[in-house]
Amino acid sequence: MTSDEQLPAYITDQGPILNEIGNLLVDLVGTDDGDTLLYVELQGKAVYGAIVHDRGKFVEYREFDQSLLEPVIALWRLPPKDKRWVAFKYVIGGKHFRFEAVYPEEMGPPDGVKDRVVRATTDKFGRKPVRYIEPEAPATH
Repeated sequence: MTSDEQLPAYITDQGPILNEIGNLLVDLVGTDDGDTLLYVELQGKAVYGAIVHDRGKFVEYREFDQSLLEPVIALWRLPPKDKRWVAFKYVIGGKHFRFEAVYPEEMGPPDGVKDRVVRATTDKFGRKPVRYIEPEAPATH
């Protein structure tokens, strides 16, 4: 790409949404120390995923949080239909981030979402022990 060429708007428009998702992740894990992986898949009208945070000697695993749903759908809707991803890996840590879209032809073996989450977690954090964090119960009034 030359300096005269511009990125498509849907690429440049990702920045504010990724920033919002990053801020939500920091709120969910309670810190911006260490790397946090968000793995998300869209299957039909369903969204699946996990949040995995590095705590040094172990990682914490949380199910996808509904507070992320709106920005994730907004991010998915940005590209034209023929350029939409079906999954993504988003890693934040300190002041750095990496977003990696996965397109239908890149999904690999037809295993389940949980298997792909385990693979993404192992690829990022190695074989650290995993602590599962239970979702908070909704407030009752």
